[in-house]
Amino acid sequence: MLKFRYCSRAIPLNICKRMSLRTSIARHPAGRCNACGKHVQLAGEGEMLGSRIGPELRSIAAWLRNGIGITYRKVPQVFKEPYGVSFTPAALLGLEAKLAEKSQRIVEDIRKKLTSSDGAVHADETYWTTDGDRSYFWGHGDTKFIHFQDDTTRAGQVTRDISGNDFAGTLVKDCYSRYFASVAGAKQKCLAHVSRKARDWQKLVVAESSDFTFFTDIKHFVNRACRFHGRRAAGELSKKKIAAEKQWLRDELQRLQ
Repeated sequence: MLKFRYCSRAIPLNICKRMSLRTSIARHPAGRCNACGKHVQLAGEGEMLGSRIGPELRSIAAWLRNGIGITYRKVPQVFKEPYGVSFTPAALLGLEAKLAEKSQRIVEDIRKKLTSSDGAVHADETYWTTDGDRSYFWGHGDTKFIHFQDDTTRAGQVTRDISGNDFAGTLVKDCYSRYFASVAGAKQKCLAHVSRKARDWQKLVVAESSDFTFFTDIKHFVNRACRFHGRRAAGELSKKKIAAEKQWLRDELQRLQ
């Protein structure tokens, strides 16, 4: 049987927008089991039990590391030197691990929103090596959401697991063959890759030939399409100009094909 009493505990390390430290006092119920002698306590409002680092400092530390790019060793110095708050780089690593664990529901929700989209979803992957072992960073996103996944393989099954078997939107990708088996309503090659391919092939043909002109037209088509996308998103074009530009792009694409 537990009998609770209220005790107070000073909680430092809450930080306001101007980075000035303030200390708050949390009252929480605490007690001891009469049978086993175990001490227990419940978290008070704004309190994180078992931690001297509050939620605001944790959020700012994570932002300094991942948003600004400050190193793990330098983030603690931001708080220690001006404010006298000390914690270790290892504590920051543990903090990130807990944040990753708590964010899994949000990550899964973003994945589901992308897979249910009927618009364009962009996919890409890159790699890096840590202690001699190579891993891969997969990214899928649209104009609203982006989903990242760290994996040990570059196999196409990773992107298929992310996008699912019922994706009805347009998958925008590069020329990596592992995307070929992905399910999608339509597939679109990244226009930057198309333009670079045209540039590279143009170097191999005779100048001023029909082949040379063909690759020039491809690069012009890509540049005009990207410029149109940017100006339309910025609201710089009227409905009449949008319709005219769409028609030109469709006609030019048909001619190039």
